[in-house]
Amino acid sequence: MMKHLAGLPRVCAVWRNSRTPAFWMRRLASVISARGLLSLAVAGLLSAPLHAAERWETIDPVDLAAKDSVSTPGADLECLFWRCSLEDEPEGAFFRYEIRAKIYTARGVENAGLLHIDRAAETSLKRLAARVVKPDGTSVELKKTDFVESKLAKLGKDMWLRISFAFPGLEPGDVVEYRWREQWPLGHATGCLYCQQSAPVREYSFAIKARFAGLSVSWFHVPPVEQKGQDDSNLTITIRNLPAFAEEPQMPPEREVRGWIRLTYTGEEKDPVKAWQKHCDDAGDFFNRQTKPNNAIRAKATQLVAGATTDEEKLRRLYQFCQDEIINIGWSDAPAAREERQRETPRDFQPAKEILARGRGWENEIDYLFASLARAAGLEPHRADNAPRDELLNAKIAQGWVFMDSLTIAFNLGGNWRFFSPGDAFVPFGVCPRYDEDAWALIVAGKQSIFHTIPPADVKHSQVLRKARFALDTEGTLTGDVELTYLGHEATTQRRNAWDKAQSEIDRELSDAVKKRLPGAEVSAVRWENLRAGTGPVVARYTVNIPGYAEVAGQRLVVAPGYFRRGVPPLFTAAERRYSLMWWNAWQEHDDIEIALPAGFALEQGTAPADVTEAGGLIDAKYSVGYSARRHTLIYKRDYSFGAGGRLLFAKESYPMFKSLFEDLNRSDTHSVVLRPQSVPGPSGTPNPVGKAAGS
Repeated sequence: MMKHLAGLPRVCAVWRNSRTPAFWMRRLASVISARGLLSLAVAGLLSAPLHAAERWETIDPVDLAAKDSVSTPGADLECLFWRCSLEDEPEGAFFRYEIRAKIYTARGVENAGLLHIDRAAETSLKRLAARVVKPDGTSVELKKTDFVESKLAKLGKDMWLRISFAFPGLEPGDVVEYRWREQWPLGHATGCLYCQQSAPVREYSFAIKARFAGLSVSWFHVPPVEQKGQDDSNLTITIRNLPAFAEEPQMPPEREVRGWIRLTYTGEEKDPVKAWQKHCDDAGDFFNRQTKPNNAIRAKATQLVAGATTDEEKLRRLYQFCQDEIINIGWSDAPAAREERQRETPRDFQPAKEILARGRGWENEIDYLFASLARAAGLEPHRADNAPRDELLNAKIAQGWVFMDSLTIAFNLGGNWRFFSPGDAFVPFGVCPRYDEDAWALIVAGKQSIFHTIPPADVKHSQVLRKARFALDTEGTLTGDVELTYLGHEATTQRRNAWDKAQSEIDRELSDAVKKRLPGAEVSAVRWENLRAGTGPVVARYTVNIPGYAEVAGQRLVVAPGYFRRGVPPLFTAAERRYSLMWWNAWQEHDDIEIALPAGFALEQGTAPADVTEAGGLIDAKYSVGYSARRHTLIYKRDYSFGAGGRLLFAKESYPMFKSLFEDLNRSDTHSVVLRPQSVPGPSGTPNPVGKAAGS
């Protein structure tokens, strides 16, 4: 797959029922395009031929002869131009894309050899064409048979297809070009076009070649912009010499650091302050109408809260009813939910009374039912919208309301704002999805609008409990059973990952993860508990056999007791940092490992891994290595915590500190101990094994 020019400019629609499986499928292109040269989710419904002959623009001889990039010397490839235009034609509104890239090195050839276009099955492409041009000006244009379509993924009735094509005989010095058209549904509220790619872009342009009333265009994290014309009427913007974009571990969302263009439909109201107020007024009025209790909701609320003595207990009961008794169309395997997901035409958003009567609803409809029941129980719910933190950290900008596509229900309990998401099938009472935590939420309270941060869950909420019982033989082979228990956000992540997959695929993914970390490992007897349930711990178990896990060094064995961190590379390796650092949530890990030693071997005297602690308590890792003489067993424990106090976002200036801390962590996590035959004296001359925190 191509690794450069990542992130094809595309329009990413805002979907109000945001976090259902359909939402994640619609966002599939975002995940893929962040890692490939060319990857596109096509939004249009086109029936014209896929390929149509058009004249190619003449290439400057200077570019054909170039041996290196002028703007970015040493680049493997360079995008000479990347053009995107929004055009109004009789068939509708279309985006037209034209890309030209110059290949400079063999690595550039490797990265630019294969392209992908990903699209929904119900859509089609128009006028897709590609060619390669040699330095002498000769060219080879791809034929229709060179574009190969395959199935990429399926979720419910949503099938995604991939069109792949490769350039024949690609060599350093060649120029590649490709173009296509797609239709854009103008009814969507907003769009995002990434103009910065993972290869340098000499010239990026975006043009509106017809009048689209109410369309506003703005840009972020880019060099100075040349602008001609006005928003929504024959506008052209040009950005030159965009540097390459490169991902960094633990960086903020791409929209916070990568160059992009925003397209927003503001309607008739151009003033940002008034547009915000109109959004709040409309959202509040809609919320009040949809959550107005009827007699059935009042009766159900009275039944559910009977005997509850606190508002907290009332809300807990209402929350559990909405999650346990109302079928969640987006996530449930119930026949009624599957049938609803297969509907060709989405139905309108239903009021809370209809959701109670039907016994099923989409994610945000269930949230509204929860709010309606709370109103009937005498509580005061409010609608709260936020931009998910995996997309945008701060939506408090002009027209930022268009990015607030995540909904929670807010209550002011004793002077403290609390936020709830019962419509998310996997999120337990008292917390929000991790992509909502620490986000700015816009609370609509009557005619008043309040910005308030959704508090992050405590570090103890999300935990991974890892237990292993192994036996080691004299050849260094490690064999035994492993148990993983996921709590809080960690459990939610496992459930989201497993929702639409066959059990065999889930088992294979776990097995492959172990084998990737520990080449040669043999994984068997994979089994899960509580994976398909709504909330609570998720447990995974498996048996593993790893030849050569311990290194044979003469008569001794060198073994790393920290099995769960063995093979995990250091998190930070770069000497410098471009972007700030960010983690999604706080969490803890607890490792409990026992390794039965080979007969005749003992633990040689040595040290345990060094504890690693950040002064403010942000990172805290404690280790112990012991030996049970009675059971002839090595005992290893690791307790790790990150994010205490809710600190998750850090300036790039703190990178040296984090790099040093995680290097220390890696050293302690991969610490090895030495086992020796009991007949071989230890360093001090004594044959007795000695270890830290020795057990009985």
